[in-house]
Amino acid sequence: MKANINFRGDLAKLSDQELADQLKANWEAYEATGVRPPRWYSINVPLYYSFRTPIRHRRAYRFMFALVDAGNVWLSLLFTTLLSSARWERFLRRDPVTDAHLSLCEIRDIMDEIERRVRQQRKR
Repeated sequence: MKANINFRGDLAKLSDQELADQLKANWEAYEATGVRPPRWYSINVPLYYSFRTPIRHRRAYRFMFALVDAGNVWLSLLFTTLLSSARWERFLRRDPVTDAHLSLCEIRDIMDEIERRVRQQRKR
């Protein structure tokens, strides 16, 4: 059993075609960054490894990504809380690594929604 909390109700409201369009747009955004995970994992390059938090929400992804790259704990918490706001996302996405990470998180959320819909249809 997966231990996560899904706050992506916005995806559940989309039609299948809208979901497919978002998936395609996010794959294109990811491909445009040119960032690929390394073939080997190193503790020195944790930002190249995309991860999702147990809380499935765009703000949580922005928050955790900014927090991982921070130093001073209290200043970092303040800074990352401000950066996790949706209005700052465009500035975070200027960095190719951050843009790739946020696109991959979005892709994974869309895939989770598609899997949820498939499971629902199979139950019918």
